[in-house]
Amino acid sequence: MTAVNPSRQERKFIGYDWTFDIANNWSLTNRFAYTDIRYFQRITDFQSVDEITGLIQRAISNTNIFRGTISSNLDLKGKFETGPFNHSVLIGTDYFAFDLNAIGVCCSAPLDTPINLFAPVYSFSGYVKPQNNFFFTDRESWKGVYAQDFISFADDRLHLLFGGRYDWADTGFGFSPTSFAEANGLFNPATGNGFQSAFDRAFSPRLGAVVQAAPWLSFYGNYSQSFGATNAIVIPGQPPFPPQKGKQYEGGAKAEFFDKRLTATMAFYDITKSNIVQTVPGTMFSRPVGLVESKGVEFDIAGRINENWSLIGNYSFDDAHVTKDVTSEQGNRLQNVPFNAGSIWVKYDALGDFRGLSLGGGVVVVGERQGDNLNSFQLPAYARVDTAIIYRFQPSFLPGVQNLTAQLNVKNLFNTTYYLNAADGFSIVPGAPRTFIASLRAEF
Repeated sequence: MTAVNPSRQERKFIGYDWTFDIANNWSLTNRFAYTDIRYFQRITDFQSVDEITGLIQRAISNTNIFRGTISSNLDLKGKFETGPFNHSVLIGTDYFAFDLNAIGVCCSAPLDTPINLFAPVYSFSGYVKPQNNFFFTDRESWKGVYAQDFISFADDRLHLLFGGRYDWADTGFGFSPTSFAEANGLFNPATGNGFQSAFDRAFSPRLGAVVQAAPWLSFYGNYSQSFGATNAIVIPGQPPFPPQKGKQYEGGAKAEFFDKRLTATMAFYDITKSNIVQTVPGTMFSRPVGLVESKGVEFDIAGRINENWSLIGNYSFDDAHVTKDVTSEQGNRLQNVPFNAGSIWVKYDALGDFRGLSLGGGVVVVGERQGDNLNSFQLPAYARVDTAIIYRFQPSFLPGVQNLTAQLNVKNLFNTTYYLNAADGFSIVPGAPRTFIASLRAEF
């Protein structure tokens, strides 16, 4: 199919990022970005699977997507003092606009060349470009203002954060099986075709505190709320998705060892989020889930133990589940989230005659995860081993080059079979096999 009607992607980007120093400790920053992305995707996909016989009936997904975004922000940053209090303030505003148009085939007629899951023979013949059967538009306009003040006092042992933002969001989508004109026209509840829009606004506060109990130990806590649009395709005829809202409580401690060469952080958190969505299996559409909660603990350590050895490690325990839902998913584990996950990376930097040589190795461990919110299947746990060898030297044979670094990374050293995540039983993403990455970097 790709030889007759190939897939391709075109990207355009324009942007800038500048900062103007107004006065001592005061600056103004402005960023702007424009993107134009065009996808032309031709996929032979599943239409049905017989799990007993292994017969997979295939169909063509033929989609052209045109996506444009504009984003900008203006930030004023400054520092000042009021008596014993030192203030670091931020005041700003931002804007984001998103426009997407998609045309194509979400489900064509079955192909004449099915394959068998247990004995696949990959072939494709008799391609005829199918007729378009959907026209979809998605538009967002997002404006926000925000401010925060980070206050330090008591000889820099106590710190408080007060902040928040206010958002205005216009979102809308349109659908039609025949034309963009109908997709952008008035919504018809009888057919589910036409354009629907919604307007939302919200204030999201942010509060935090840090106590420096000792030069090497500090404790912190924070509370924040979030507000965001739901970027997913509604089932035709259903109302627009309400915005996603979240609340987060977090507290923990941070310690420094070996003259601040090594840092360790432990955090406890409880996050709830409403109005999240999930895909409807075998389709391009999504449906609301309801309320989910994620609570657990994280531990991170990073730094240098001595002149030769350094490490980066982390571990997390996450109890994530659906707390409210209109279906039988309430109480189920949230898909793609393991109870336990962690990694450690250790690096040895040689000295003496072998100075410049570094050897690194580590392992990533991820526990069993649910493949969907119905908890109907599981992605197995895995451990992936990665390694690296690095050599830095000063090349006398290259004038002007101060340092040259040659590096070889091997990801998934033992070629482990594993799965990263799943959207549903039809869409499971496998991890990459053993991969070699070589690089050469010159510093002038």
